Amino acid sequence: MWLLRLRYSLRSLARDPAFVLIVVMVFSLGVAANTLLLTVIDQIVLHPLPYRDPDSLVMIWEANHSLDEPQASRGRVAWNNFREWQTQTDVFDAIEAHEQSVDYNLTGRGNPERLVAARASAGFFRMLGVPAQQGRTFLPEDAGSNSVVLITAAFAKNHLARQNPLGEKLLLNGIPRTIIGVLPASFHLMSIFEGAFEYKPEIWVPLPPVTAADPPTETRVRRFLVTARLKHGVTLAQARAEMQALAARLEQSDPGLNTGYSVNLVPLKVENADPDLGRSLYILWAAAFTVLLLGCLNGSGLMLVRFVNRQRDLAIMDALGAPRRVLIANVLTESFMLAVVSAALAWGACYAGIALIRALQPISMYGASRLHLDMRSFVLSSLISLLCVSLLGVLPAWIYSRRTFKSSLRQAASFGGARWGSLVRRVLVCTEIAITLVLGVGAMLLTRSFQRLLEVDPGWYRPQHLVTGRIALVPPRYATDDDRERFCEQLLDRVRRLPGVESASLADNFPLYPLESCSSTAQRLFLTQYCYGIHAGSTPGWERTCKYR
Repeated sequence: MWLLRLRYSLRSLARDPAFVLIVVMVFSLGVAANTLLLTVIDQIVLHPLPYRDPDSLVMIWEANHSLDEPQASRGRVAWNNFREWQTQTDVFDAIEAHEQSVDYNLTGRGNPERLVAARASAGFFRMLGVPAQQGRTFLPEDAGSNSVVLITAAFAKNHLARQNPLGEKLLLNGIPRTIIGVLPASFHLMSIFEGAFEYKPEIWVPLPPVTAADPPTETRVRRFLVTARLKHGVTLAQARAEMQALAARLEQSDPGLNTGYSVNLVPLKVENADPDLGRSLYILWAAAFTVLLLGCLNGSGLMLVRFVNRQRDLAIMDALGAPRRVLIANVLTESFMLAVVSAALAWGACYAGIALIRALQPISMYGASRLHLDMRSFVLSSLISLLCVSLLGVLPAWIYSRRTFKSSLRQAASFGGARWGSLVRRVLVCTEIAITLVLGVGAMLLTRSFQRLLEVDPGWYRPQHLVTGRIALVPPRYATDDDRERFCEQLLDRVRRLPGVESASLADNFPLYPLESCSSTAQRLFLTQYCYGIHAGSTPGWERTCKYR
């Protein structure tokens, strides 16, 4: 019976290819847009962190409201305070720290390479609930060790040929370190400052504890990011109250370090998410869902037109004894077949959309490179397609169930029936034109607004033909300031003599980046078409206009 019904529906649809093409195009684009946006929302906003029970994870910041942001609410943590938090609180299952912006030079494997690295305390990965894909993560006895390193799956894929790299040695800053583990491919570090910055280390080394042998200032420099996991049953308000009381005690016991400082606890999901991005995605999804609903209504209208045109055929089938449920089932079968074809095309379009986002890497969307279609995406696509089936077939089926086909047969042969069908067509055409006009004008205005944003004059700098690079000069080869200064002078001289380079300069930071504290262990090399501005440590000529051709 179902095979006969499918064959009949196929023959019926084949007689109206224009209708099939329009419905399939509208539905496939609508389902693809909604599936794509819901996938992005799910993986970027709702479930962005590949950690165990991320709802119980919080970031602990030092806060000083007398300072400017971000230090006013999100300041890094000094070692002394981190150790006190670990020993004097009982509202957390674990408190761990990590340090970003760590440079390591990889040598002994062809050309030297600067690696983005991070240091983490021994229990950092256990607290997050992230096991190693191969090997193990850090243990307490690894703390401060210069002999071990933990690598990411991307680093293993790009740098190591062996399937099992455990036990291989990497020469980092001239010191050999043994690979003890490979992190899962899904692992990534949380973003900070409400999604404003995401650090992507390629390797991890144990965080060295500060001991009596280190300079006294090492314990008082605020350079650590602290993450904690709340105990079961402890609320964020309770943890915040206890930490603020502890901060008050630390201010009294060590006023030189903690005068004016308190603490700020932020849920990790809040810290990781950009609220503006989330709102924008929800607005885009609402617009896409509205367009899908309009498409479904338009599809239902087209099905209704088919009903008007097929009244005579249906009336003959009814007169020959075809049950009414069979006639209604034929309508629903046609809707189902159109929705299945649309869903298949939508799945391919959604896959292409995900690939496009990953290729474009929007700077306002951290985690775009991790987007992928998964089972949740498939379920979403199926549910949206089911919605389309319901909206596409329910209106014609409801009308079929209420009309008398014998009267339809008499009306079809009369002028009144033709006039009624013509009226329906005119109303639907007018509605289609009105909706198309509104959507078209809106799309044109949005496109023009986007074009004007792209044409905004950046003002006093020109980024065209800019080439930048980073270098890291680390001990023991560059142990003194004189060694580093000599290297930079020789490098700058050689770069300026390269063919095609009219001017080059060195600076402590990239243009438009937050100005970091000057470090004698790292300089940034710029081959510029236009020198952007004056930064601390800039070489002569940074202020003048220069060209790179």
